[in-house]
Amino acid sequence: MVATRLSGTRKQGISRYVWPISMLLVVVLLFVFYNNIEPNLQTNVANGINDWLPVATFNESMVWIIMALGLNVVVGYAGLLDLGYVAFWAIGGYVAGWLMSPFFAQWNVNVAGSAVGAGSGIHLNFWLVLPIGAAFCALWGVLIGAPTLRLKSDYLALVTLGFGEIIPEVFRNGEDINGFNLSNGSKGITPIDAIPTGPFHLLPGVPAYLGPFDDNYRFVVYALLIAFAIFVSLRIRVGRLGRAWLAIREDELAASMMGVPLMRTKLAAYAVGAAIGGLGGVAWATLVGSVSSEDFQFANSIILLAMVVLLTVV
Repeated sequence: MVATRLSGTRKQGISRYVWPISMLLVVVLLFVFYNNIEPNLQTNVANGINDWLPVATFNESMVWIIMALGLNVVVGYAGLLDLGYVAFWAIGGYVAGWLMSPFFAQWNVNVAGSAVGAGSGIHLNFWLVLPIGAAFCALWGVLIGAPTLRLKSDYLALVTLGFGEIIPEVFRNGEDINGFNLSNGSKGITPIDAIPTGPFHLLPGVPAYLGPFDDNYRFVVYALLIAFAIFVSLRIRVGRLGRAWLAIREDELAASMMGVPLMRTKLAAYAVGAAIGGLGGVAWATLVGSVSSEDFQFANSIILLAMVVLLTVV
């Protein structure tokens, strides 16, 4: 029996690395193929591959995966039905628009940004904007969750749906708020600064900044963000907070009777999920090169919810 138990523990330990290793292999194979093999194929074959499945499609899909991982913390782990998750996507995107573009022309701030010597605006480094966007979205996750998480079931879904509609509308009508331009209205914010590669640009073939035509290397950046989101969500899941989320999902009353602080635990789920959504929003802004309120429709929340449901089934 002891041997069987040790064998089961060993198999469980090995199974933890199956998904990370599989993802690493897929990312490496796709990068090598599109960066080294596909350019050397015959023109008609290469054009067929680019028309059928371009790298840009992979990049867009990976941003959606980041968002789904964030929503999975709220819905999959804590069991809180959120129909307005697109709000955090929008907030993260606009954080990138504010801090990585010439939008605020009245200021001239450049902190290792990609628009070196480009004049006015705020140009922070992409790798600095990521934690700022995550923290800002986590704060809004707490502010939105505090008055709503006392509700349950369909009522919680309706209120979150409302927030998911309100926040994009604020950005859509935020061109003139008492004389202050918050979001440039329906015109959006453009252009968004490129992603700097830092010391990696010293490697052969790696550009100093990843612009709209550097999809192969942006693919690696978004893969790193996915890996980080997976690592955070899985590590929290096996910890005390993650077990509390699972207990609330299974039976909220029983969890409260066992000493789980419901409100604080739910707010933590909202904050973590919103932070990952902020990462996805910043990544989306760099992917499309702009931020527009038209990108954040209610249908996006439903698609993300469907992704979470399918992820749970798998």
